[in-house]
Amino acid sequence: MCVLAAAVVVMNAFSQGRFHSSCGTGIESGNLEPSPVHSLSHRALINGVGGVLLLGVVFFLCVRIVSEPDCWFHMAFGRYVLEHGTLPPGDLFSHTGFGNEWISTGWASSVLLHGLHELVGPQGLVLLVFAVVAGAFGALYVASVRLFGNRGSVVLLLLPLALGTYLRFSPRPEIFSLLCITLEVLILVTADSSPAAAAGKLPRRLWLLAPLMAIWANLHGGFVIGFAPLGLYGLHRLWLWARPRTADNFRWLLPCAAASLA
Repeated sequence: MCVLAAAVVVMNAFSQGRFHSSCGTGIESGNLEPSPVHSLSHRALINGVGGVLLLGVVFFLCVRIVSEPDCWFHMAFGRYVLEHGTLPPGDLFSHTGFGNEWISTGWASSVLLHGLHELVGPQGLVLLVFAVVAGAFGALYVASVRLFGNRGSVVLLLLPLALGTYLRFSPRPEIFSLLCITLEVLILVTADSSPAAAAGKLPRRLWLLAPLMAIWANLHGGFVIGFAPLGLYGLHRLWLWARPRTADNFRWLLPCAAASLA
């Protein structure tokens, strides 16, 4: 971990432009302005090192023996759905509550977990967790860079976040909520800075919110937290529409409304 922390500090220093080298970079003596090649190499270094560092930490935290007891319950539920083609009429997997009404909010993820375990085995579950968590942190990384710009500082913040939440990196439906919320935030954050928005048009990516919410609702009950970013973004757009009431500003509210109804 000390090596990782040192690498982050060095990368952050590069992102702040504190280290300059005149060897082969085109920087003349007394001129601190880097050449375009030098700036491009800095950006490539920061992007590459930051991404590899974050991906390596996530891989290290995700690849471990499956010890989550609820995983087997979710796979049993998924097996029932695949075998019978319908959801269970009640609770079939507990002793004290057998037959009682029970509504699953993650049937699709249970089917996915069971199917992947049948095809690949426990290794498939581990790789699924890694893929989902890596996708979530990747989306969060891109969204944070769009907001704050400094890639080194973003990685510096995401590393302790990964270390503090790794106990939840297990084959459970809730990992899909981690992915979906970060994808939702990524869509919302990048919409205003997209080329379509710069041209005064509605970004098409906002229409991805509706299918994302519909899929999320069948993967995990945590989809309800997705209404918070939607609501905040909708209020922001409503405020912009109320000031100059134009049809162009009002159209930005339509994808948020569609996602809320999905």
